[in-house]
Amino acid sequence: MIPQPNRLADAGHALSGTLIDRSKPLSFLLNGRRIAGFAGDTVLSAALASGVEVAGTFGGVPIALCEDFALAVVPTAKLADRTAALPMARLPALEGQDLTSVGTRASRRTPTGLLGAVDRLLFGAGRSLGHMFDRASELAGPWVDMPATETIAADLAIVGGGVAGMSAAIASARLGERIVLIERGPVLGGEARYFGGA
Repeated sequence: MIPQPNRLADAGHALSGTLIDRSKPLSFLLNGRRIAGFAGDTVLSAALASGVEVAGTFGGVPIALCEDFALAVVPTAKLADRTAALPMARLPALEGQDLTSVGTRASRRTPTGLLGAVDRLLFGAGRSLGHMFDRASELAGPWVDMPATETIAADLAIVGGGVAGMSAAIASARLGERIVLIERGPVLGGEARYFGGA
């Protein structure tokens, strides 16, 4: 069993979430490190649960890996294809996938198996993705400069599908407006999802 030091124990509490199915474990590779997760995890949530806590450094200072500061990942087999990169906070974790985080990394790929365990024990390599963010271009996702593939005509764009965004969209739609509701997460509800279904 791959350890998940940052995963809340499933003790029947109300904080276990509704999207993750703990009866369906999975594992995948991220920068050569085996990451454990469950069906419903994103690559980011599985990595965080598995103890990856640092995205890299800026000026030698560690930068935390979090939903607001998550990297793009690409299938390792398509490492040279910028169009294959996706944000790890949105990408579902899938059994057997092999991903590499995009950008300049200071460290090598972390070995797997016994060598990986020794490497993490001695050097702490498992806690960080090892990126260097000293250049501004490293902070932007590789999709930023890509041309749009679709144009959507609307009267109003609402950014954020939380309770307020959903209410604004419903009210505007009732007035006959064409609405585009943009939400960064996989489901509507925003932060309200942490307090129950929305």
